[in-house]
This record gives sequence, C-alpha cells and structure tokens, in this order.
Amino acid sequence: MAPSVSPDIQKVTAIEPAFAETLSSLINSLLKTKDEILIALSGGPTAKRCYEYFFSQFKSVINFDKLNLIIGDERCVSESDPDSNYGMIKSILELNSILPAKLVPLSCNTIGKQTQVILDAFKTIDIIHLGLGGDGHTASLFPDSPALKLDESVNIALNEDPHGVNPHKRITLTLGPINSALYRIITVSGAEKADILKRALDGEPLPINQLNRTDLIWLIDEDAASKLA
Repeated sequence: MAPSVSPDIQKVTAIEPAFAETLSSLINSLLKTKDEILIALSGGPTAKRCYEYFFSQFKSVINFDKLNLIIGDERCVSESDPDSNYGMIKSILELNSILPAKLVPLSCNTIGKQTQVILDAFKTIDIIHLGLGGDGHTASLFPDSPALKLDESVNIALNEDPHGVNPHKRITLTLGPINSALYRIITVSGAEKADILKRALDGEPLPINQLNRTDLIWLIDEDAASKLA
C-alpha cells in the first residue's frame, strides 16, 4: 500500500470555523510577500458551509481585491443549476456584498479557457480547497477515470465517472496544478465519510492518494474521524 497521504491531520470540533481560520491565516501570510494570490475553490455540502462561514465572518479582515478565485472542478450544468459550484460560490459572494468580479467560472463549453488564462498568468495556485468523495475521489478525479492518467502538463480536462456513481459530466483541474499548489486544504465532514477517510489514510490506491504530501492540510471533524485510531 501507498503511505498515508499526509502527516498534517487536524481533528476539529467544527469544520467551518477551522477552515475559515486556516484559510484566513494562509491568505494573510501569502499577502505579506505577494500583491495578489490565486485560490481554487471546491463544491459540495461541506464546501458550501465552509464558504458561507468564511465569507460572512471574515469579510472584514480579508482584502478580497487581492484574491483571484477559480473553481477546482465543475459539473457541466448551467450556472443557475443547484449543482453548479460556480453558481453556489457566486451566490455566497453576492449575499455578503463581495463582488464576484475575480471569480472565474470553469466552463465545460470552452474546456476551461478562462481558467487556463489565469493559470498561465499566475503559474501556480497558491491555495486549493479539496474534498473527499465517498469513492475516494477529489476534485472530479474519479477512480479509473481518464483525467487521472493525463500528463501533468495538462491543467484542465473534461471527465466523468466511469462507474456512474457521480452524476453529470465534469470539468476538473488535473493532478498537475493540484499537486503544484503551494497549499492544499482537504475538508472531511460527517459520519458517512468515516469509512472512506480511514481507507484513504490507510493508503489504499484511491484518487485522493495521488496527491503529493507537501503542504497538504487535512481538516477532519469528529464524526468523520470516528474510525481512526
């Protein structure tokens, strides 16, 4: 088996404040030496709760004009669809009166052309937020899916779940830009993730275990951590 994904595993009482505090600390640290930074955001229920908390509770202490926000993966649906990650994040920004001018959609129609322009300009993602799916996927990198096998020079790819567990065709950042990001935050919440989290941290050959271990931060709530030693 592969080694554990990362030694930096933080068990927390509540995911949302832990995520917000971690993200705020990283942002403020990076902005000491950079004029602007690039952050890739995620989707799903845990991410939504994290963003609702962060953008409401920390908007007075973060200079959002210096943040460039992209989407790490997206379903090939319209912005108004409830499953749209871009639509979800844009709505949270608007609700908190944070103009989404620097939030770039990840479009299936253009195979992420706007996002690729941003990646070319910044070269490296500063912070990426990821989750852990019930099948061990992260971003939209599903088990046995074509995007996992791409050369790391390819930044963005259309992808879908060959096992049919996760609905919708997808577009996703690939392992190249994810693994080269300066910091990766993985949030895992809920008892339903306890089994897959244990399998991931035991080193099973899951997509999440294709992440390199440098500067990888796991934030895990008590329910998700219930089967860990």
